[in-house]
Amino acid sequence: MSSSVFFFLFLVVDKDLRIILLGHCGVGKSATANVIIGKEIFKENETIQCENKRARVEGRNISVIDTPGINSTSLTTEQWKTELKKSLLLSSPGPHVFLLVIKLGKFSEEDRNAVKWISETFGEAALKFCMILFIGKEEMTNRQVVTFSEDARTKDLISCCGGRYSVINSKREGNPIQIIKLLQEMEAMVQQNGDGFYTLEMYEAVAKMRTTKVTQKIEKMIKGHESEPNPNLDRCVEVQRKNTATGVNVKRGNVTLPMKHEESVKSLPERKREVEVKFLKADLRRQEETWRLRQRKKWEEERAATRGLTSDPGEFILLLMI
Repeated sequence: MSSSVFFFLFLVVDKDLRIILLGHCGVGKSATANVIIGKEIFKENETIQCENKRARVEGRNISVIDTPGINSTSLTTEQWKTELKKSLLLSSPGPHVFLLVIKLGKFSEEDRNAVKWISETFGEAALKFCMILFIGKEEMTNRQVVTFSEDARTKDLISCCGGRYSVINSKREGNPIQIIKLLQEMEAMVQQNGDGFYTLEMYEAVAKMRTTKVTQKIEKMIKGHESEPNPNLDRCVEVQRKNTATGVNVKRGNVTLPMKHEESVKSLPERKREVEVKFLKADLRRQEETWRLRQRKKWEEERAATRGLTSDPGEFILLLMI
């Protein structure tokens, strides 16, 4: 392949409007992706692996990446982080838009925390590439939509994304005109960002900073342990030291500490520090898993509580007042 042809192909790929869909489980990301593309391409069940589909919509080349739900419990924390990184690789050289999908009129604390999650996961810089997409407009009157958009909580949410948001119908009441407007708004944001996009390097820089903070937290906790001796931990280290020669493993909680010959040359304080680091790292991982399970439980409870709602205007107005 000649260099001129390769350069031409690179330009074609780079002209794609690259979109990563984010949102909670069950919000309808996959269905929304199908509405945007105008075809039944994504499977509309729980997404556990990132998937990228390209299409030409209204004369525009777009690339849509569907992702697992923010509160998904089908993946471990490490698998979940791997999929997030995969979404960036699929959108290489990087997404122009993070599109956060939220159901219109069913505003919850989790929705408010979603923007915070994006900031913590991808960094504050990612927010300038973020737009909120409210779906389900057909379930509300124009007046109710205006009331919702002017609510202080809604304003606070969209202000975190530079005031950028769009409202469309759900899949069953798809409106092509709304999709055209959505694409125009996303392109306007891209132009505002100087045709820039979020990059894998930006994500890795945030991940490195987050790892540094965890390390600092661990070191701070270790210093606290050193000032206040832990009898149980001391006994664990002592048993490990005594059994070094036999190769016996010492297990405490979910952490297994294998005996290695070269470890016998380490001093007891060094071994104690290593054991403490492993225990504390395992504890931080368990805390993160517990948080995700708690978020999923809240979402399921809210979904069960709102399942009986109808499209009666009075009910939606009451919902907005809560």
